[in-house]
Amino acid sequence: GTTAATKPSLGSFPAFPLRFNTGNVPNYANPRRFVLSMAHMMSWTINGRMYDMVDMAAVAQDEIVYRDGTMAWEWVNQSPIAHPMHLHNIQFQVVQRTSPATSSYATISQGFVDDGWKDTVLVWPGEKVKIAMRFGPETGLYMYHCHILEHEDMGMMRNFLIA
Repeated sequence: GTTAATKPSLGSFPAFPLRFNTGNVPNYANPRRFVLSMAHMMSWTINGRMYDMVDMAAVAQDEIVYRDGTMAWEWVNQSPIAHPMHLHNIQFQVVQRTSPATSSYATISQGFVDDGWKDTVLVWPGEKVKIAMRFGPETGLYMYHCHILEHEDMGMMRNFLIA
């Protein structure tokens, strides 16, 4: 005999909001800014800093966040190249884009680009992208970097510390 197919149970999943409530982000009006730029000799920097190959645990004051905290960051791309910026251990939402008025941007700027939870966001030249995130209970050192390997290898990679 055959048996009727049953729908698989999805069990109990934590409820994630579809959109981040920016009213719960203390620094939403004044996000931490991370400026993406090119330095001398084709080096790539974040806030004028490159990855420290001597002290691989180095973090700057603006790279320290607190566990269970909610925060907004803003990527500011001052370089002539787009950068897919990636954070380890964090899911975030894109909550605002401020872009130069270009027709090419209009062709890719519809909902699928920014909707949902992400760990990587593409930041176009001249663009500012504000993200909102909640840090979990885990503490430790994590990476954030451009997901273009050559940019990462040339310095556009840094640590952030969840304290």
